[in-house]
Amino acid sequence: VSTQSTGSDIMKVLLTLVILLYFTPLYSQNCYRSLSFSTSKGQIYVNDLPYNLKGINWDGYSTGRGAWEGLQYHSYREILTWLQTNGFNTIRLMFHLDLVIQDQQPQFGTIDYQKNPDLRGLTSMEIMEKVVKAAADYGVSFMLDMHSFAPYIYNKPDGGLWYDSTHTEADVLHCWDLLIQRFGNQWNVIGMDLKNEPYNSTWGTGNLATDWNLAAQRIGNHIHSSGGDRFLIFVEGNWDSPVCPQNCFWGEDLLGVRTHPIQLNLPNKLVYSAHSYGPPGQTYFNSSNFPQNMPDIWENHYGFLPSLTGVPVMVGEYRLGGWTPVNEWQWQWFRTFIGWATDKKIPLFYFGIEFPSASEFYPGADVLTYLARAQPHPTRITLKNGSFCISNF
Repeated sequence: VSTQSTGSDIMKVLLTLVILLYFTPLYSQNCYRSLSFSTSKGQIYVNDLPYNLKGINWDGYSTGRGAWEGLQYHSYREILTWLQTNGFNTIRLMFHLDLVIQDQQPQFGTIDYQKNPDLRGLTSMEIMEKVVKAAADYGVSFMLDMHSFAPYIYNKPDGGLWYDSTHTEADVLHCWDLLIQRFGNQWNVIGMDLKNEPYNSTWGTGNLATDWNLAAQRIGNHIHSSGGDRFLIFVEGNWDSPVCPQNCFWGEDLLGVRTHPIQLNLPNKLVYSAHSYGPPGQTYFNSSNFPQNMPDIWENHYGFLPSLTGVPVMVGEYRLGGWTPVNEWQWQWFRTFIGWATDKKIPLFYFGIEFPSASEFYPGADVLTYLARAQPHPTRITLKNGSFCISNF
């Protein structure tokens, strides 16, 4: 038997190696005794390693239910398994202020206690804490989003500021204090979204009663000085201040950052956040060059932020279509948006995980395929022998 290799054989081996290297993701793992999330150069980092965020919204606590959506059909570990299987590593946990301050028993019928026997007898906040702690075993982290002051009702917004007639800024700070007490040492709670869609606020006018940029600085600095210094602070845009010439969605207008950037005492904990939705609803969706016109619009609204400020921006809400059957118009928007955000390396939180029936999880396979393309290698954090091991970065 000949042991000599021909030039052709060597080329075949080299070609095989090149193909394997090209199609095999780089995998590495580093383990640490503690975790630290920070921001720099337009990205989120964990222990100085890029944090590849793949996010989704999970509701239930912003409504009158007083418990996670889906627990009426599934055990919470079944839902956490679905999240882990589909690569989601960060949840935007939507809550309302009254629930945190007052606590309560979950609304009747919102939990199947036969499938969740260990939740029986617990209050809403105790259930929240129990599921958050359990999610750590699945490598799932949380960003806490103050979605509303009282139970949220769609199309009945709460005034569009960070306070209202029955909830003062002091109440808001107290709410964050309670959450710091509950989750301050829970490693997989990584950040706080200060207020959902403050659409009626101003930015950079100097008006203390309406300037969201000044309020965000006050609230963020309060969190950091009250035991929450490890948390990332997520600051959403407003609606039309400064004037958004191309019609922003609520939470999407971050143009004011150009002249009045958020200035935290811990600047490496800041993340900007925008909300973007597709058709119908804006005139530019009817443009003759749609969807090719969309990247410039997103860039003008918030995409410019990392290169201009060095601060990362994420999209805290987006989805395919609305709550009606999806058409090709909406698919065009969605595919274009996913492609643009992927190229820009903008972290995304899909809106959201839903449970149309006892046998269905949403988003379905068609949407999940695009979400996997947007973030093919989400960071995984697992606790092993007292160490935090970070992989897939």
